[in-house]
Amino acid sequence: MSRDALMLTGCAGTFAEDESFEAGSLSLDDEKKALAKGLRAELTFEKLWAKVDWTFIDNTLPFLWIEVLLDYSKDVPEFDEYYTKLCQVFMETGTKRHVTPHKTRIFPLKSNGYNETTMTGLLSAIKDFFAQLAMVQLKNYLQFQENEFECMEILEPFLEIWHTVWTNLSRIYEAHWVGLTSSDPSSIGFGANTLKRRAPGNVKKVDYYVYMDLLDSQVDARVLNIWSNELEAKDLFADLGKWSKEGKLPSFEVLYEKAKTLHKKFSMPSAFRSATVCGEGYKEGSPWKAPKQSKTSAAFEKPGTSKKTGKEKKKQPEVEIKVLGDESLARSTRLIYDGMLSKLINHAI
Repeated sequence: MSRDALMLTGCAGTFAEDESFEAGSLSLDDEKKALAKGLRAELTFEKLWAKVDWTFIDNTLPFLWIEVLLDYSKDVPEFDEYYTKLCQVFMETGTKRHVTPHKTRIFPLKSNGYNETTMTGLLSAIKDFFAQLAMVQLKNYLQFQENEFECMEILEPFLEIWHTVWTNLSRIYEAHWVGLTSSDPSSIGFGANTLKRRAPGNVKKVDYYVYMDLLDSQVDARVLNIWSNELEAKDLFADLGKWSKEGKLPSFEVLYEKAKTLHKKFSMPSAFRSATVCGEGYKEGSPWKAPKQSKTSAAFEKPGTSKKTGKEKKKQPEVEIKVLGDESLARSTRLIYDGMLSKLINHAI
């Protein structure tokens, strides 16, 4: 109270002892030899794509379909036992590399006032952390030997997994946001407007916790809606409670088989192609009409209507791509797929 808001810029570091690396993996000589081979020039997208274990993803995502159903059905006593089975199956077949629980020795370092977003600030911050770890003094002792400290060859930079998850979340919003005024129910913006949620300031770098919650809410809503149709329930949670009392609740094994079917239909890349191609087995319905715009979104300015000053570039005519199937459904399958992968990553960390 009665004080000016002030944001301080600085860096904080933590030193942790690593016990999981192999001998020689931190050798500078081996690193230089590997770099001299120039293997990076041979790396292609196709090679990276081939390294993805698609079978593991297809076998694991059905577990998340069951998890969403169990998480929102708290009043069904049998689901407590189902959840135990789900955790057991997830550990057996849904875990790629199981890390044995152990205590890591962590040493918090003193924070400093350097700005890590600038090269000079980042270098100063790193040297400050090295000084706290007594590495500077050690290097001074070795100054008459081959010293690679000043050129920072002893550093092995890598992206922390949390930043990778954050970047992936921003990627999802950049692809699926569209806008608060969007009339397409497959877009995140349409759902955000329905839930009375704000638009991100920058879809390329969204706030993590707020918009991870929004993404999970929209993906979960779609998954529960699909479960309701699959189980032929008029009121999903009420009917689950009713079936529980009558002893007609589907077994865990039955739900698992249904989850695998739903995954193939709605959360696989092939689901997008099936929805757009509209092959055999699909009946052509009536054209989809956009719902009436709500008053809450009417106040927002529509894209392309903002006043611009100066010389405007000539707009290129849009090329209309004819889609035979359900375009909105196709985009929804992509959102579910991206959202499920995001859930899987969060499970791993």
